[in-house]
Amino acid sequence: QVMAQWRRYGGHVAANVGGVYDNPKTADQEGAVFTPVPRDRQKDAMAYLQQEFFRTPAWILHEKILEKTEAQGVLGRLGKAQSSLIDMLLREARLARIQQQETLYGSAAYGMNEHFDLLTTGIFEDWEKSDMDPARRQVQASLADAYAGLLKEGTANKDAVDQARLQLLRIGEMVAKPAKKHRNPVIQAHAADLQARIKKALDTQ
Repeated sequence: QVMAQWRRYGGHVAANVGGVYDNPKTADQEGAVFTPVPRDRQKDAMAYLQQEFFRTPAWILHEKILEKTEAQGVLGRLGKAQSSLIDMLLREARLARIQQQETLYGSAAYGMNEHFDLLTTGIFEDWEKSDMDPARRQVQASLADAYAGLLKEGTANKDAVDQARLQLLRIGEMVAKPAKKHRNPVIQAHAADLQARIKKALDTQ
């Protein structure tokens, strides 16, 4: 129940990204009916989601509570919640709104490249660390799969497809370089898995 409420909060915040205010007007009233959520507010929403939803929430993995409530399952539910939020941020309708806002308002708008860049940068911000926890590795894999899905689905939004491909290449380069430096075999295995996912996604194009 608590995690379900947490997921709802994430959905409310995500609505700001690529969001539009609907201001109904009569025919004799001036002004726009649809206006985009301000760029800074969209960026703030992404920053909040990175901090509160994509970074491993310690309160959900509270040792003393889990010792008394369950022996397994919490990581799976957390992973599904985070993956669902990534999918929400990459839905075709949302990406179409971002594309249109950028087309109409140029650099004043929250743009496609900015959206994908913030998503990747936030989720992979701690890649150089050797102590990434299982939940963090899980959400990184989910992001790579979500980008791969955009390529496979063949969305009509060319900008989104281009960005998904660019981000997969970026992640591939990122994980290839430090992978050799990590002495933690778990992180080495994670890096190899990400590289395999990315290669498969790009090879099918």
